[in-house]
Amino acid sequence: MTPVRVKLYGLIPITRRRYVKQLVVALVLSAALLLGWWLYWPTVRGSLEASRSEVLDGVVRFWNFAPYLILGIVALQMIEAWVVLRRFRRKEAEQAKPGA
Repeated sequence: MTPVRVKLYGLIPITRRRYVKQLVVALVLSAALLLGWWLYWPTVRGSLEASRSEVLDGVVRFWNFAPYLILGIVALQMIEAWVVLRRFRRKEAEQAKPGA
C-alpha cells in the first residue's frame, strides 16, 4: 500500500510522516527561540535601554512583543496541522475502502 499524499497549500505533495516531522521541527525551533528569549532578553534589553536611541527603542519594542508573535504563529501552525491531518485521515479512509 503506497503512502497517502496530500498537497500542502495545493502545491507540495507530502506524506503524513514527512508532515509530522516538519511540524515537530517547527515546534522545537519555536520552543528554542522562546527559551532563548526568556533566558537572554532581560540582560540584552537592559544594555539596549541604557544606550538610549530611537532605533534601539524600536528594537526593544519589537523584542518585547516577540513571544506573542511566536505564540501566535504556533497557534496558526496548530490550526493548519488540524486541517491537514484531517485531510490525511479522509484520504486514508478513501484508500482503505474496498474497490478504491
